[in-house]
Amino acid sequence: MKKVLYTILAAAAGLMLFSCKQEHIEVVYNPDATTTQALRGFSDTVLDAEGPAVVGYFDPADFKIQAAKIYTLYVSSSEYMYEESTMTSKITVDEENNLGTISIAQKDLNSKILGMGGEADVPFTLYFQLGACIANEKGTAIASTETLSNIVYAQFTPYNSLVLDVDTYNHVWVIGASSAVGSWSFEKVHQYLYDYDKTGDTYTGLIDFGEDGPSGGFKLTGVGNWDDETKNWGSEAQAEADEAATVQIVAGGSSKDIKCYSKRYYAFSFNTTSLVLTKLYSFDNIGIVGAFNGWNAADANMKMDYNQDFHRFYIDYTFAEASELKFTCDDAWDTNWGGADGAAAAGGANIAVAAGSYRIYFDPNKGTYELSTSMFGKDEPTASGGDEPTPEPVYEGWSIIGDFNGWGGDVDMTEENGVWSAYFTNTAKEDGSNGGFKLRKDADWAENAGGVFTELGVAFDAVTEDGPNIEVPAGFYQVVYDTNNQKITVSAGEMWSLIGDFNSWGGDVNMTLADDGTWVSPVTHLSGG
Repeated sequence: MKKVLYTILAAAAGLMLFSCKQEHIEVVYNPDATTTQALRGFSDTVLDAEGPAVVGYFDPADFKIQAAKIYTLYVSSSEYMYEESTMTSKITVDEENNLGTISIAQKDLNSKILGMGGEADVPFTLYFQLGACIANEKGTAIASTETLSNIVYAQFTPYNSLVLDVDTYNHVWVIGASSAVGSWSFEKVHQYLYDYDKTGDTYTGLIDFGEDGPSGGFKLTGVGNWDDETKNWGSEAQAEADEAATVQIVAGGSSKDIKCYSKRYYAFSFNTTSLVLTKLYSFDNIGIVGAFNGWNAADANMKMDYNQDFHRFYIDYTFAEASELKFTCDDAWDTNWGGADGAAAAGGANIAVAAGSYRIYFDPNKGTYELSTSMFGKDEPTASGGDEPTPEPVYEGWSIIGDFNGWGGDVDMTEENGVWSAYFTNTAKEDGSNGGFKLRKDADWAENAGGVFTELGVAFDAVTEDGPNIEVPAGFYQVVYDTNNQKITVSAGEMWSLIGDFNSWGGDVNMTLADDGTWVSPVTHLSGG
């Protein structure tokens, strides 16, 4: 593909170049002089959810100019890189030794393979290619400078992604009067503490005692029955203080139920050598807070649901603009979690989140969080369901993607006689400049369209090969793409939609304008206000 020459000012590239005769020095990028990065490859791996990252190496690109570089790892099931997609990875370069390193989490490889149609326990070949671009002064890749490496491949054997903690870690049972912990029956629902650190004697975890709470009593066992007297643990005399920080418990069928607790959720640590049960923390609810709700920890609309099988709290929320969030419990800030890069810690920093619609997950057991666009609005998977929910059919048609949704989670367009249209809310970039967007077909970059916006309501040419991002100020717009004459029109948006308790006051259900001037919604299941 023909490369376009870019002239980059040294100052704009962040270079500290000085001259007594010139105010600046022009640095010219010459694609013909570029030394392309060389990908060395990855080893065949049988994937394991707890396994170390898969690591590969590469020789870095040399653009022959002093400018920052951005690397992107692409993956495909085809040796020709058909339908390639970006592979989540950590890419670093040791400048001193001129060596690049790529680390990929095994769980991310597993998800990618299963998403491509791979099957658990069946070897699957992945093909990789590394892209390198020059970065501009804002740290954004200049797409037209991208150079692609050689293609390498490796074979990976995926695992069943529905493997639960109870299948992976040694555990003890928590069973009691509440129906959430089995109603004293091992044939019903029960919960566990896990040896996450593989110590052999220390078990931790979060227990949901349900709406009934733990006041009716509970015990711990080391087996899934009452038969082993040495692994049947309870209170000696039920003399513990309310909400005791620790409980010295005893073994044997004559031990009593533990009845000193009253909240719904408890994080416990239990040592099977000392037989000390430690309360780490407790609460009745967890919610998200941030600028989007005035940092109000008591906001009833921001409370999260709990998936007992996967030990994670979750909530769906649409952020109209980039924001920050944290997790709090019991309508207060006494216990809160924050962090970065998916790791959540008590009292951690605010979590940055781009504009878009997400299912927000928080797993107190592992201290992790996730902002999932793929699970937004879907049924939450459970172990009793047997499988993850069936993925949505791949969207076929044109859609909108851009800075406003973090370049993910396309806004679908509707078509009539070759004319595609949709509404969306554009957002400004962090520096206040206009946000950009493009159109792409079938939620893939194989076919896409950009162009140079002039003014609202005026059609402009759709550029379908390396076209520029369409940049417009923040606002609500209608975009029309006429594929018959390759024209794009951006107009001020005007549309009615439904929002309420049924969609947690986010992710509007758009209505359409009928010929008689009435706005009509699709069939929608409503609840609340």
